[in-house]
Amino acid sequence: MRLMMKRALALLMVLLLVFCMVACGKDGDTAESETDGTKTGFYIKSNGTKIVLGAPATAVLSALGEANSQNELFDCGAGNSRMLYRYSSFDLYTMKSGESEVIDQIELKDDLSETDKGICLGSKESEVTAAYGKADRTNDGSLTYVSGAQEMTFDIENGQVVGIGLLRVTQ
Repeated sequence: MRLMMKRALALLMVLLLVFCMVACGKDGDTAESETDGTKTGFYIKSNGTKIVLGAPATAVLSALGEANSQNELFDCGAGNSRMLYRYSSFDLYTMKSGESEVIDQIELKDDLSETDKGICLGSKESEVTAAYGKADRTNDGSLTYVSGAQEMTFDIENGQVVGIGLLRVTQ
């Protein structure tokens, strides 16, 4: 249990650092996938709603309904700010620039939401590699897959998925 807490804290710290690095990306950066997720890239399915990285946030937020909470995280000084929408099954981060808001990051919290290939928390590591192939990067219990300007990371413990995060990477 203690090891799991340490890993979760380490992952949180890494994600916070990544947030700071990517949050001030250029306005208009989008993932290479089309908004319906049919071309390239990763997405999450939650309660019948497809959530695609880089897609305009308005329609997705409307389809998801009211979040349990929402907070503006920070403003980069260039007119960009990050918003965090907390839902029971996942946390959804968006990047706001002026009136535009796009899906920027997703972190799953339970097995009620799944990836584009049906992987959820509790899935086996072998299911991840069967669905996505060899990881682009591995790091101390995590498998990271890259598609264009998107990354999806699976945290693995004892052969099981214990964390899933999707991130839109901007330059």
